[in-house]
Amino acid sequence: MGEGSSACATAINDRGHVAGASYIDDGNSILRAFYWYGGAPIDIGPVNLRIDVTGINNRCEVVSFTRSGTDRARLSSVGTYGMLQPLGAWLPRMEARAYDINDHGIIVGESDDEEYRTCPTLWWRSVPYNLDDTSSYGTAFAINNKSEVVGDTRNRDTGWEERAFHWSDGVLNLLPLLPAYSTSSAVDINDAGLTIGWCWNGVLGNTRPCYWANGQVFELIRYNGNEGRANAVNEDGLIVGYGMDGDYQIAVIWVDDVVYNMNKYIVNGAGYRVYSAYDINNHGVVVGGAYNEAQETWEAVVLYPM
Repeated sequence: MGEGSSACATAINDRGHVAGASYIDDGNSILRAFYWYGGAPIDIGPVNLRIDVTGINNRCEVVSFTRSGTDRARLSSVGTYGMLQPLGAWLPRMEARAYDINDHGIIVGESDDEEYRTCPTLWWRSVPYNLDDTSSYGTAFAINNKSEVVGDTRNRDTGWEERAFHWSDGVLNLLPLLPAYSTSSAVDINDAGLTIGWCWNGVLGNTRPCYWANGQVFELIRYNGNEGRANAVNEDGLIVGYGMDGDYQIAVIWVDDVVYNMNKYIVNGAGYRVYSAYDINNHGVVVGGAYNEAQETWEAVVLYPM
């Protein structure tokens, strides 16, 4: 899936429609967005632009951001079936990045303000709104269908350390940290409010996957006790992400607080190493990226539950 020198699937909806990107190494380093639902992938990005694809909702609207020009300015886009349209930024030529979209068409991400600070941003009908006027910097990574938003923010009050936040009805609250940890980020939230992400204490190789529920933070079991991150959660509470198996990064799934190496359960998976699971839908279908050892290529994959 995903034509090019390498590819990765980053998002999937409940209809099984997949979005991702292919990297074409033709001397121009082009990263192209693709949309897939059976058959051949469809190119949905403008020509000659680098595109990071970040989310897809159940209406098959895709969010992404493009990188163009020598200043690498980023524009957020939303589109359906091949028509990516720019979203608004605070001011012309300001950078903006979209990371998620819910089934109501509300988009979240980040956008630079007039002082060139990156602010957690919500777009409604292409108009941007700053979710945290007190923050110096921040990013909104995910939004559920109740319009609850999670991400991270940093300012003088947090000691300039990234802190995970939850935003709802105009109120932003910092989420608690794991003991002895100073940095955190929340990257996904389901409709029940279960929030997942990671905490870090500044030590290389010591990122801890975690989740927040009922105002408390809990550490997820790490594969072989090594570092890892949680990337996505579905409505059944299944969480996917990555862990480390020796020197190799591997895709993992947490089921009832038990962590599994997804590579051990793939039928006909010999010769592939799925290195990260980026998203999971409510049918348990997972998308991510894999390394093809025989071809020495990086490929987009879809993993179906049995």
